[in-house]
Amino acid sequence: MMNTIAQNESKRQALILINSSVHEVLNNHINEFKSIVSLSTDDKGNPKALLTDATTLDNLICKIFDNIHSKANEAVHAKYSINIGSLTNSPLLYGTGPKINIKIQVSQYINYEIISTFSEAGINQTKNSLYLRLS
Repeated sequence: MMNTIAQNESKRQALILINSSVHEVLNNHINEFKSIVSLSTDDKGNPKALLTDATTLDNLICKIFDNIHSKANEAVHAKYSINIGSLTNSPLLYGTGPKINIKIQVSQYINYEIISTFSEAGINQTKNSLYLRLS
């Protein structure tokens, strides 16, 4: 039971850390973020292609990773408290009783995947979405 609680807390803390890192980097580099994808047109102004600036995208991903790693380094020795009632596996006692401290070991191994999708967005319109999946 203790293992499950520690794993759930670890996942929750990792999600908070990753989300705040991505949000912080994108807010601090909003102009770079806006220039990742641009529309190429022909001589008459008709859309020709969507261009992805791979260098800018790679730089943003590196900044996100750096931010995640620095925040993870701060959290390496983080301690969290769990109520003893949560260890009983009883819904009635969950969150009750005195607290015990646990340490969570932070793993700094990050996988990422860039996903680009196109979908219908109306008559003669297409929506392009670019996702960064971190795990």
